[in-house]
Amino acid sequence: MGRLMAPRLVQRLVAVVFSISFMLIALSLLASEFLRQGPSNILSGWTTRADVISFTQWDEAEDVLRAATELNPIGAEAWLDLAKLMDWHAIAATGVEAERYRERAIGYYREVIERRPRYGAAWALLAKNYWQAGHFIPEGVGAWRRCMELAPYEHDTSALLVAVGLANWKQLSGLDRSHLVTLLRYRRQRHKKLLMPIEKLPLVQHLIEHGSLESADASEEATRG
Repeated sequence: MGRLMAPRLVQRLVAVVFSISFMLIALSLLASEFLRQGPSNILSGWTTRADVISFTQWDEAEDVLRAATELNPIGAEAWLDLAKLMDWHAIAATGVEAERYRERAIGYYREVIERRPRYGAAWALLAKNYWQAGHFIPEGVGAWRRCMELAPYEHDTSALLVAVGLANWKQLSGLDRSHLVTLLRYRRQRHKKLLMPIEKLPLVQHLIEHGSLESADASEEATRG
């Protein structure tokens, strides 16, 4: 009888471990759904006053996702959800708190890239966060260039590359600017109905058509004169 008890005990322990694992995975999926909905759809359920926002659920989601990374430390998915969570949190927060969450987002995106070094979207999101943290040079531009090498023509990734590139136009090299113009032209041809508002500005249209802003700057100065 004693000999039979040991295997049964092991089986029960394994069942408990699997139950806990599946529970954490389910919670991770719930946290992912939370991320997909974004804070704008979630905040209304937290408070009826715009100036009293509790971030308790953000912290709970982070705890769940951190547990998921411990269950599967070599996987990138939970790290990506963590990075996006901190990214959204930084947008919702202000001041020092926003800076703190932005730095955490950067750290988590780097964890994703360590596990999936050829994942272009992670490089684009890393570049965006470096820019928003005020570190586009030198860290952000390196991430931006890496994404340009890996996945410049994926729709969501290309939109990020365009937005970050245009925001930092003066800090880009001549080659970077050339790549950005090529990407802008590609998006206008392939995603004309999905262009971002910034891509429809006259100055950006001039850039797409002429490949440079120099003549636009000159004409603007002449108009002022």
